Amino acid sequence: MKTFIQRAIILAIVIIATTSCVKKDNPAPIVAPPVMTEISISGESLVYNITIFFNEGVYANHNKTGDLTRNNLSVVLASGETFIVSYIVTHSACQKNANIRVVLNKEPSINEVITVQPTSCFSIYNFNGIGMCSTEKLSISIDGT
Repeated sequence: MKTFIQRAIILAIVIIATTSCVKKDNPAPIVAPPVMTEISISGESLVYNITIFFNEGVYANHNKTGDLTRNNLSVVLASGETFIVSYIVTHSACQKNANIRVVLNKEPSINEVITVQPTSCFSIYNFNGIGMCSTEKLSISIDGT
């Protein structure tokens, strides 16, 4: 049987863990889905690093858990001969940004465009369990414009 102090400590930990991502300036629940707000790119030759920013902290699961991975974000290069060999997504649950490392098969031309979007409407969630629309996407050219 747990003592009163042990139960109080567990309750405090649960409260802290579940409220750490709540916006301090707006305690009202967010009823809109999360959105991507900004994209940036750096790199050269065959390897590029893309950063996606969201309007709020996001999760891979509706229950406020999970880091975004390759399963959550689709990365596409609109090109004829250049294509993405592999990409890795790094993100920590509740964070407002995700980093994507992209490896290409050959050096791209300057006007090639990379597009990032959720893999589905069930792949990225906000604190309230609302899923990002699958039509949400951001694009950027290799030269950063």
